[in-house]
Amino acid sequence: MAVPFTRPLPFEFDSAEHGAALFNLEVQGNIYTRIGNPTNTVLEKRIAALEGGVEALSVSSGMAAIHYALANITEMGNNIVSLPNCTAPPTPYWRTSFQNKALRQSLPPAIAPRMSKTD
Repeated sequence: MAVPFTRPLPFEFDSAEHGAALFNLEVQGNIYTRIGNPTNTVLEKRIAALEGGVEALSVSSGMAAIHYALANITEMGNNIVSLPNCTAPPTPYWRTSFQNKALRQSLPPAIAPRMSKTD
């Protein structure tokens, strides 16, 4: 079965009421290709099936994936320990993206003294 490819165009609605119900999330369907489209839906359903999950989420970049993962596992006031040379969000990202959760980013104790000279 071929996967449908949806170009970034607006979707047509059956009526104004149908469009309103879609935008109010009262019924499922596609309203805008950047939010979701049949191509992404097929991918997400297949990934969920492969992983034994209920649902999956596809995003357009690794940074978006990191953001969604951290946004879902962190709570107010958490301290995230990260290494400066790993593929992880840079410090400005922590300051701007998670201000409302008051997250703190720290380096492991053995690395922190060396890094403070170059910060």
